[in-house]
Amino acid sequence: MKIYFILDIDEDMNFKHCIETKIKKLYNYKITQLLKKEKISNRDSDEFELLKYALENFNFFSLRLKCEINKKKSDNKVVITKEKNILIVTINEVQILQEHLSDK
Repeated sequence: MKIYFILDIDEDMNFKHCIETKIKKLYNYKITQLLKKEKISNRDSDEFELLKYALENFNFFSLRLKCEINKKKSDNKVVITKEKNILIVTINEVQILQEHLSDK
């Protein structure tokens, strides 16, 4: 199953903190949604685990250094994708991270 999140990054914000903040907001939103559900689907669980992994393992400073954000562009996009055991992060369609995740 392919899971992905698209984060729109505001040009006026510090990129390092912005991506981390957006992931935290999505994570907290997902927790709230999961607590409201009687039954949690595999997709919900996988999305939650991906966000948790990102918060616990991403080096946000390093991500910022790997790619320049176009300051003149107002629609910078960070995409976090997980398919099977491969995690990919792209910023403005440039792949900056690929990790093979271990099976649980």
